[in-house]
Amino acid sequence: MEIEYDNFLKLDNRKIIDLTKDVSFDKLILYPKKYLNNDTNYLLICERGIKSKKTAEILRRFGYKVYSLKGGRKKIMVDKMKDS
Repeated sequence: MEIEYDNFLKLDNRKIIDLTKDVSFDKLILYPKKYLNNDTNYLLICERGIKSKKTAEILRRFGYKVYSLKGGRKKIMVDKMKDS
């Protein structure tokens, strides 16, 4: 499930996971219990939102509350450029 950053901030008990820095999407899928719990809302971030979207879809099937940042990190940079 994709979500805009502002909407994610409205959720309780949240954590951001950067798939390019914090943990790879492979490890997150293979060992979700090591990185996730069922009580937290997670926002996965990657460059364009493609890997994070696929990863979120898989992890949601296992019952985790995982979202993908719509458009990824690049969308945030473009939005910031528009605002300045």
